[in-house]
Amino acid sequence: MSMYVRLKHTNKTVFLNVDPTQKVSEVKASLAKVLGQDEGKTPSVDNINFLAAEHRETLDNDKTLDDSKVGPADIIYYVFKKGDGGWEDVDIPKPRSADDSDKKE
Repeated sequence: MSMYVRLKHTNKTVFLNVDPTQKVSEVKASLAKVLGQDEGKTPSVDNINFLAAEHRETLDNDKTLDDSKVGPADIIYYVFKKGDGGWEDVDIPKPRSADDSDKKE
């Protein structure tokens, strides 16, 4: 049974049709392929880190999506490895509500 997951990074969202039995590393490879088509250079899977949106814990490459408790329509944040070997911070802007857009600054 396939499902869609949302992969978010700063101002970009990628929807992937995946299978719950796929390993996290396989989903990273699919994302890298899509990003390579968009940006002209395919990032290495080793330079991508997935974090569960709810608790921002890193998803283990060797576990399946099902083992990682990722379900249909879940959001996964992805960040890239920086030059110093650390990871980017998750920087996902929160959507503004209709009430916020009515407020004058």
